[in-house]
Amino acid sequence: MNPAPHFSLFLRLFSLLLLTSGQVKATDYYLSANGHDDAIGTSARTPWRSLDRLRQVTLRPGDRVRLRGSDTFTGRLYLENSRGDSRRPLTVGSYGRGRAIINAGAGDGLFFRNCSGVVVENIELTGAGSSANRGTGIRVLNTLPGAVQLPFVRISRCVAHDFGKEGIYVGTANFGPLPLPDGSASAPPDSSQSGFSETV
Repeated sequence: MNPAPHFSLFLRLFSLLLLTSGQVKATDYYLSANGHDDAIGTSARTPWRSLDRLRQVTLRPGDRVRLRGSDTFTGRLYLENSRGDSRRPLTVGSYGRGRAIINAGAGDGLFFRNCSGVVVENIELTGAGSSANRGTGIRVLNTLPGAVQLPFVRISRCVAHDFGKEGIYVGTANFGPLPLPDGSASAPPDSSQSGFSETV
C-alpha cells in the first residue's frame, strides 16, 4: 500500500486547519431600548441598551452591531480604528421590524474615525434641528497621515435629517479643525489627502 496519497491528504487537512484556526469567529452585538448595559449583549434576548456600551468592545472583521428596529437610541455611536474587509465587513444596521432611530441631539449620529470595510444599512438618524444641531448624521473620517486610502465604506437605506451640517460626510477633514470625541486633531498631521478608495 502506497502511503503517499494518505500523507498528501493529511498535509492538505493540516494546512486547512492552520488557516481556519487563526480566524476569530464574528460576533453580533444587539441593542434594544429595553436592554441593559450589564447584559451579555450578544443575543436578541440579552441586548444592551446604550450606544456608549459599544465603546467597551473591540469590533473585529465580520462583527455586526444590530439595533432593534423602531427603537430610538439617544446619543452617538463612535468607532475608531475598526477594520473590516470585503469578505467580512463591519456592519451597523437594524434588526426586527422597522428602522432603528439614533437621536443625536446636538451632535453627530454615527462617527467612524479611521475605520474601513464598514457597512451601514437601514438606520434613521435625527438631530435637534438645523439651528440647534452642530453635527452630521453619518460622519466617516480618515485622519491618517501619508495620503492613505482606506478600503470601502458602504451606506444604504439610511435617512439623516435635522442636522446642522451634512446628512452624510465621507472623507478627510483637512479643510479645518473639527472637535473629535477624544479631543485629538481631526485632520491628518501632514495635511495630506487621505480618504477612501471606494464609497457607495
